[in-house]
Amino acid sequence: MKKRYLFIILFLAVFLFVNNVEAKEKTVTDSLPDSVDRKTQFRFNGGSGERGSIDYDTTDDNEYLLYSTDVNNAVAMNGDVLTKDAKIDYGLVHILKNSYPTKEIVTGVVGYSTTETPTFNAVCNAVGNKMVNIYITQNAIWNYQQSINKVYTESMTFSDNDSNLCRMYEYDGKKYADVPFDEYTNYNKDFATLLWDNYVTKLVAEARNVKDPAEATLTLAMENKWTEEDNVYKSSLITVSSSNSEAVVNNYQLSLQNAPTGTKVYTESGNEITASLSNIAAGTKVYITVPTSEVKNGSANFTLNAKANIKYDAAYKYVDKVNNHQPSVLVGPETKDIAGSINLTITPDTASMISKSIYFIGFIILLSGAGILYANLKTKEQ
Repeated sequence: MKKRYLFIILFLAVFLFVNNVEAKEKTVTDSLPDSVDRKTQFRFNGGSGERGSIDYDTTDDNEYLLYSTDVNNAVAMNGDVLTKDAKIDYGLVHILKNSYPTKEIVTGVVGYSTTETPTFNAVCNAVGNKMVNIYITQNAIWNYQQSINKVYTESMTFSDNDSNLCRMYEYDGKKYADVPFDEYTNYNKDFATLLWDNYVTKLVAEARNVKDPAEATLTLAMENKWTEEDNVYKSSLITVSSSNSEAVVNNYQLSLQNAPTGTKVYTESGNEITASLSNIAAGTKVYITVPTSEVKNGSANFTLNAKANIKYDAAYKYVDKVNNHQPSVLVGPETKDIAGSINLTITPDTASMISKSIYFIGFIILLSGAGILYANLKTKEQ
């Protein structure tokens, strides 16, 4: 008897198969401009010339903050037209989404001008915080690209005219030079190191560990459970999601393959999905029902397929195709179609059948006992 029940328990197992498939379909970008016109406001200077020119006006009158993607290309000119080019490493997306201008990493910085003695200057104060955040972001990009592997010792400057050359900063109650200028002996000269050690290295380390959402797969997951209700087998809830949280599912569609006749799909709330199988809102959980009469020879096997459109951010290089001046980077949304499937196996819930049988047998025994008792009582009365 024990062996028989052990066999029944094993027979009740339902196996879950999840198969992630990436569709080789289409990838599009829908917001980045095809080109931008350079308009320099900020620059990273050094003995070899400009290293990065920040702030550009585009041909569609939108302003974008573009960072240099080549520390060795020291030439940047106003009026250059930068054209959208190849997609580049997703790690740069992480840096730009977690630094300036998307996020202000450092706050409370006061700027000074570099006249003969560093003096407070209203123009420098207004841009001081911005310059420090730009410095962190640009150095993180170059370090991530392994173009530089230590504090970049050439200076960051801002100037609207010759009298407002901003290179000195006050942060957290201390005054710093952005680079070790010997002439400013009364200032702490470790500001670049402070920014590098506390912010640049953290950004780069995070960027090296992220996974590109463009490589996300579509996952269909459910518990390995079917129940019998009202002449149908009902699955547990099925969740459709992206394998990468940065790849957001906009909507998805389902289709059945080799499913038994009468198979239906419902939302978690019990609404049947019919014509809208091709456009199901992201996050909607579903379940499947199959008529018990269509489960032949004690089991059924079929496939549930899904397709989804995902949205994520991607980084693109912008290049000067005319003069080959400094390339830059922009980040914008991208969409892609991906697909996945799950293989479903239904094995009838014989446990419920056994329970019904036990109940029925018990009821018969109860009736039999009552009949015997009645017969005995009737005999005694006679």
